[in-house]
Amino acid sequence: MSDQPTIHELLIKTLEASTLFRRVTPEMVSELASRMEIDHFEPGQTIINKDDEGVTMYFIISGEVKIHDREHLLAKLSKGEFFGEMSILDREPRSMSVTAITPTTTGSILRNDLFDVINMFPGMTVELIGFLSRRLRKLNRFMVEQLKNREKELEKQVEERTAELTRKNAELEEAIKRIKQSQQQLIMQEKLASLGSLTAGVAHELHNPLNFVNNFAELCLELTDDLTDEGKTDPKVGMPEMRKNLEKILFHGQRAESIIRSMIMHSNTGKGKSIETNINELCEQSLSMVSYSFANSSPGCPVRTEKDLAPNIPSVQIIKRDISKVIINVLNNAFYEVNKRWRSSGAEYIPTVKIATKSSNNGIILEISDNGNGIPNSAAEKIFEPFFTTKPAGEGVGLGLSISNDIIKAHGGSISLETKEDMTLFRIFIPV
Repeated sequence: MSDQPTIHELLIKTLEASTLFRRVTPEMVSELASRMEIDHFEPGQTIINKDDEGVTMYFIISGEVKIHDREHLLAKLSKGEFFGEMSILDREPRSMSVTAITPTTTGSILRNDLFDVINMFPGMTVELIGFLSRRLRKLNRFMVEQLKNREKELEKQVEERTAELTRKNAELEEAIKRIKQSQQQLIMQEKLASLGSLTAGVAHELHNPLNFVNNFAELCLELTDDLTDEGKTDPKVGMPEMRKNLEKILFHGQRAESIIRSMIMHSNTGKGKSIETNINELCEQSLSMVSYSFANSSPGCPVRTEKDLAPNIPSVQIIKRDISKVIINVLNNAFYEVNKRWRSSGAEYIPTVKIATKSSNNGIILEISDNGNGIPNSAAEKIFEPFFTTKPAGEGVGLGLSISNDIIKAHGGSISLETKEDMTLFRIFIPV
């Protein structure tokens, strides 16, 4: 019991002024006060913890407390009000926590002591029931108000977050659009760079057959003049010579036409049409184009090309120009790698690029290999990823093999890499 008369007297006055005890006798108030323990709590100090055993009821002498479930506030109580009575009555654990908001002084009474006082003064039961009823109504109104406020707050948060998500979605869509545009530009740059590299070499290669065509055409014109000038050239001699010149013009014209046809096939854009194709012929054409281009762009490098094209392999239904791009991309990389090693090696190194075909149970296998420096394992794992390249900056954007991989997958096939020191091999499977 408290031995501080001042606080005890204050406790009695506060009890007498409270709504719970306004109709009871002074004797009952005095008896109730005599059984109360005085406690002091600092702001933020916990008075009751949720789920604690409920054996004590508290009366606020001074200060203010909050009833809460974690951060969710249920009520605020101040001088003259009780808390903790429900657990005393129903003998259940505490359903809420109570924390001091300001410096708070309470008088607390144990369950058994409270019941003794009620037995001594039966009229207090009616007051206690009325007090609890008013407390529940007040708590109910407070909770309804809290729920309404929470609902408004949640609606506001939903509106704000919806607006934020809408804004971010718009920004994301715009960013995706810009990325797609950048990717398309890079893909086009890669295609143009590949085509430009081939064009430089092929233009040089076209120059030779055109020179032959022009020269033999001039000879044919001279022979025509001689034949029309009687006695100058015997027709028995001139006509075979004319035929020989025309055959050479036809041969070199067809050679130029073949080169141009291959370039057109490689440079065409748009959705292609699937046609039945002899893969060996496509390999021959692609190898010729890359060889022409490489000889012009890297003079002096003695690349040896080897072909092991299996005879009688079945034709495949493919988009011809797309598969041609794949073969040319892989061959370009192979020529690049052997040239790079040749520049740093001695004369004993023979740069070699090999292309081979063979039949499998349900398709055709095309293999392109080189004896360059090989590809490190760390790079081999990412070799088909978009924008990944082992070439120095400015020499490639890393789309050639990524595009090739997409083309082969679109045909229902696969492309894989085998690499070790001094060897790189790309294996392409195309289903029949």
